[in-house]
Amino acid sequence: MRLSLAGSGEAQYLRELLAQLESSGIGDLVSYHGVLPRREALALQGRSGVGLIPGLPVGNNLAAVPVKMVECMALGLPVVFSDFPSHREVAGEHSAGIPVDPTSAQQIADAIERLVRNPGLARRMGENGRRAVREHFHWGLEREKLLGLYRTVLAAPPPPG
Repeated sequence: MRLSLAGSGEAQYLRELLAQLESSGIGDLVSYHGVLPRREALALQGRSGVGLIPGLPVGNNLAAVPVKMVECMALGLPVVFSDFPSHREVAGEHSAGIPVDPTSAQQIADAIERLVRNPGLARRMGENGRRAVREHFHWGLEREKLLGLYRTVLAAPPPPG
């Protein structure tokens, strides 16, 4: 089994991470693909067994729902996700994955191992995620929410001053 990573990151952090993997003797088990075009990123996710979304508890991560989470769920992947309210609302409430403390490497590793060692559980969580996206998190519904927000904003009186 291999860990495939893709996306951007601070250059110094990525160098240190890859060097640490090499010095630990597991560098050959990890592939870093860099920033991929959308089609290639989705193809990589589609070949995966688990979606890993451990955003740290900083800034927008605490409130936003990562697009990657919804993409992984739509592909039928079980997700290991940060235990934040917005993430629990999407993946947790639909039993699509395992919430973890994103600052705990041990919790992340345990969650991945649980899914790898229990393919039936991983399959059920993946199916739950796919169903949740199909029924609750698709553009048709989100479009109506967005249009409703626009209507509310446009109908509101201008702020004083």
